[in-house]
Amino acid sequence: MNPARIVRVAPSRQGVVWIEFDDGLAGEYDLRLDAADAPLLAPMRDASYFASVSVGSRGRSFGWTLDAVGSEIDFCADAARMAIETRATALLAERHTQHAAE
Repeated sequence: MNPARIVRVAPSRQGVVWIEFDDGLAGEYDLRLDAADAPLLAPMRDASYFASVSVGSRGRSFGWTLDAVGSEIDFCADAARMAIETRATALLAERHTQHAAE
């Protein structure tokens, strides 16, 4: 099985990015807690910096200033995918529970 690759990433709102994978999965990935607590991620709190997010090499990551070795901030495609899938599953379970209760 080939790992899914990111084909598009864009800011959704401050601290949250919209990610699309080559297999059609898409969703929001919330980075606000990470950026709030980690000094190395402090640049992400700046709106213009955050808006410069891009897809990394071969779609296996996304991040900021990816061409500035030593200054880049990057995130793994697999971790983002797991978070998006987990959120989607939780939303489906919540909807199912609501419909079952009606």
